[in-house]
Amino acid sequence: MITVWKFPLKLVDEHGNVTDRPIITMPKKAVLLALQLQNDVPTVWALVDTDSDVERRRFLVVGTGQPLPNDGYQWAYAYLGTWQQNGFVFHLFEPPRHLGRQS
Repeated sequence: MITVWKFPLKLVDEHGNVTDRPIITMPKKAVLLALQLQNDVPTVWALVDTDSDVERRRFLVVGTGQPLPNDGYQWAYAYLGTWQQNGFVFHLFEPPRHLGRQS
């Protein structure tokens, strides 16, 4: 079945550390539709096939004026959206898939 699911961004890892590289487990080939704050939590909505296997997708959060990683692939990062929170402006990117499989 094809439907829309939401995925809150977890910006604190399992050790309680703030992370700029959240990972979301979602059905394979999910199509990201939107990024907005919901109840003060950055949230991604995606079109998914509920019958698909899942995969872990790595994302990158960058504040305005902050550099993207100097990895030679910056222009291949997919821009997904921007949100404002607590006086700051953040931008969400998805690195090329081959980079997302590292670490």
